[in-house]
Amino acid sequence: MLKTFLHRMLLVERHVNQKKTLEYWQQSSYQIILAAVLIASLPSLLKSGMISLSEGMWTGLLFHACSYAICLALFFIHSISYKIRAWLGMIILFLLGVIAFLFIGPVGNGRIYFFTAAIITTLILGLRSGFLMLLLQSIFLFIFYFLIDHGAVKTEVFIEYNQDMWVATSLTLVFLILISIIAVGRLIKGITQSLDEAEKLSSQHRETAQKLEHQIKQHDFTIQSLIESEERWHFALEGSGDGVWDWDLESGTFSFSRQWCRVFGYVDHEPENNINSWFDLILSKDREQFDTELEAFLNGQKTFFIHQHRIRYQGKETHWVLARGKVIATNSKGKPARVIGTHTDITGIKVMEEKQAEYEKRLQQTQKMEAIGTLAGGIAHDFNNILFPILGYSELLKKTLTNPAHLQSVEQIYKSGQRAKQLVQQILTFSRQEETRYVLVEIQIILKETIKMCRSVVPKYIEIRHKIDSECHKVKADPTQLHQIIMNLITNAYQSIGQRAGYIKIQLSNHQMSQEEAEKLSVQAGHYVQFIVEDSGSGIAEKDLDKIFEPFFTTKGKGKGTGLGLALVHGIMQKMNGAIEVSSILGKGTVFKLYFKAIDRVLENQDEPNLPEDQVVRGCEHILLIDDEPAILKVEEQALRSLGYEVTAVTLPTRALELFSQDPAKYDLIVTDMDMPKISGLELTRQVLSIKPDMPILVCTGYSESCNLKKAEQLGINDILFKPVALSYLANRIRKALDSIV
Repeated sequence: MLKTFLHRMLLVERHVNQKKTLEYWQQSSYQIILAAVLIASLPSLLKSGMISLSEGMWTGLLFHACSYAICLALFFIHSISYKIRAWLGMIILFLLGVIAFLFIGPVGNGRIYFFTAAIITTLILGLRSGFLMLLLQSIFLFIFYFLIDHGAVKTEVFIEYNQDMWVATSLTLVFLILISIIAVGRLIKGITQSLDEAEKLSSQHRETAQKLEHQIKQHDFTIQSLIESEERWHFALEGSGDGVWDWDLESGTFSFSRQWCRVFGYVDHEPENNINSWFDLILSKDREQFDTELEAFLNGQKTFFIHQHRIRYQGKETHWVLARGKVIATNSKGKPARVIGTHTDITGIKVMEEKQAEYEKRLQQTQKMEAIGTLAGGIAHDFNNILFPILGYSELLKKTLTNPAHLQSVEQIYKSGQRAKQLVQQILTFSRQEETRYVLVEIQIILKETIKMCRSVVPKYIEIRHKIDSECHKVKADPTQLHQIIMNLITNAYQSIGQRAGYIKIQLSNHQMSQEEAEKLSVQAGHYVQFIVEDSGSGIAEKDLDKIFEPFFTTKGKGKGTGLGLALVHGIMQKMNGAIEVSSILGKGTVFKLYFKAIDRVLENQDEPNLPEDQVVRGCEHILLIDDEPAILKVEEQALRSLGYEVTAVTLPTRALELFSQDPAKYDLIVTDMDMPKISGLELTRQVLSIKPDMPILVCTGYSESCNLKKAEQLGINDILFKPVALSYLANRIRKALDSIV
C-alpha cells in the first residue's frame, strides 16, 4: 500500500504513452491535493480526536473520521469516475467549512474552507464547477445569516458579532472567491489553449515526422530500386554483350563501360578517354561510309545513329560491330552536345549470314543439279532408244557381211554407238541417277579413250603428254566413274592453265605402297595403280588446299565452276577405298596423285559381255515382244528370229495383254519396254503375273526412276536390261530366264 501511495503521490505514470491532456493534469493535481490533505490532516485528526473524546464531542469526531476515511478511499479507489471522486472530495471540503461555520462561528476557519473548496473545484473540475461551488457557498452563507439573525443557530463558543460586519465580510468573501475563480478559470483556459496548440503542433510534428519517415523510406526504396535497376541493367548489358559509350562533344570526353573495352579488344590496358579510341580501330574500307553516316546523324538528318562496320580487334583479327547512338543533350545552338549509345559485337551474326548465303547458294546449285538430272533422265531415255537400233543393226550386219572393208565400217559404227552409250551412262552418273556397278576394269584402256575425247576439248596451245603402262593391274571400279574422274582432273588442269600456253602430264603405272606411305594416306599397304595428272597452271593457295574437296568450293571465277568436280572425285575414291594426294605451288602448277587398289587375281567379268557368234545360246521358245518404238521392236524381233525363237511383236501394251489373256500357255517369255503409253511395263507385269504367276518377264528401259533390281524382284520380274542392249547379251539373258523355270 505504501508503494501504491508513493506512486500515486509522486505521479508515477502507469502508461508512459498516456496523452498529456488538461484532464490528465487535473487528475494528477487532485491526487496531489488528496495526498497532501491525508498527510497534513492526520496529526490534527489525532489531536482533535483526543480532545473530542475527553470533552464528549462525538459528532465532530465522527464527521472528521468519516471525512478522512472517504478521502483515503478516493485516493486509492479509481474504479469510480474521476468527476464523481472529485465532487465527493470537494463536497467534503465544503461540508468541513459548513461545520466550521456552525460550530465555531462566522469568524472561524469556515471561510478558509469555502475559499479553498471554490479554488480547488475550479482547478480540478473547471470554471463551471467553480461557479457551482460558489453558488452553493453563497446559498449556505445566506441561509446561515438568516438562521443567526433569527437565533436558530446556537454556537458552543458564542462570539458577539455585528450583523453589518457579517454581511460585509460575507460579500467580501464571495467577491474574492468569484475573482479567484475567474482568474483560475482564465488560467485554466489559457493552459487548455496552450495544451491544445501544443497538441496541435505536436500532431503536426508527428504528421510531419510520419511524412518525413515515409519520404525517407520512399527515398531509401527508390535508391535501392535504382541500385537494383542499375545492377540488372549492368547484368543485362553484360549478358547481351553490349558495350555502353558516352560521348561529350563539348569537352571531347569519351566514356565507356568494361564491356565496351572487351568488344574493342582493350583487354590488357584501358583506352584513352577520347573518341579516337573508337575511330582509330575502324577499317579504312568502312571509314568513309561511317563518317558519312555519323555526319548526317550529328547534323540532325537522322534521329538515331545505326551503323555496322569492321574493326581491328587487338590489331590482329577483324570483328564486326553494330554501333547505335542517340542525342540526349543539345547546346544553346541546338547542336548535339552529348550522345550516348552501345556497341554490339555481331561477328558471329555476320559469320552466320555468310554461311546462310553459302547454304542458299549451295541449295540453288543442288536444285539446279536436280533439274539437270531430271533433264538428263529424259534425254537418256530418248537417246538410248535412238542408240538401240543403231547398235542392234550394226551387230546384225557384223554377222552377215563378208567384205572386210564393209565389216570394218560397221565395226566403227558399233564402237561409236558404244561410246555414245557410255556417254549417256556418264550423264546419268553425274546426275546421280545411275546405279554404281563395280566390275574388274583396266584403267589404261579407259584412260586412252578419254584422252582421245579430251583432245577435242583441250585448246591446241596446251600440250597433253602421257605415259601409260599397258601392263597395269586391273581394279574393281565403275567404268563410268573412272571416266568421270579422268575427265574432271583433265578439265581442271586446262582451266587452271587458262589462255596461255602450257602442258598437262598424265601418267599411269603400278605402284607398291609402303606401310609408311599407307599410314600417311590412311589406306592399306600393298599393290595400287597410280594415276598422276600434272599441270603448269596457276596453282592452288596453301590455305585452300584443305578445302578443294568440299562440295561447292571453287577458286574459279563466278560462273566458271560449280565446285562439285573435285568433291565428286573425292567421294568416288573413298567408295573404292582409294586415296588422293595433292601438291601445288602458287603460280607454277598442281599435281594430283590418285591410288586405285589393284586386284591380283582375275575374276569373271561382270560387265555386259559382247559374246562372239558361236557363244550366243539359241532357242525355239515363243517370246511375246512389246515396245512402243517400232525401230527397236523390229531389230529385237529380227535378232531373236535369227536365233531360232518364235516371236510375236506388238507396239501397244493393251494389245499384248489382250493376246496373252486369250492364250497364256502359248507364250514362254515376255520382253517388255518400261515406259509405254496407257500401261507401263510394271503395270503390264502385274496383270500378266495375276494370270500366269510363273511367267518369265524381262523389262527393257532407256531410263526409269521407278525401276530397279530390288523393286523388280518384289514384282516378280526376272531381269532388267538397260537400253541399248547388245543383242548377244539380250539373247543370253533370255536363255537364262527360260532355263530358270523348273
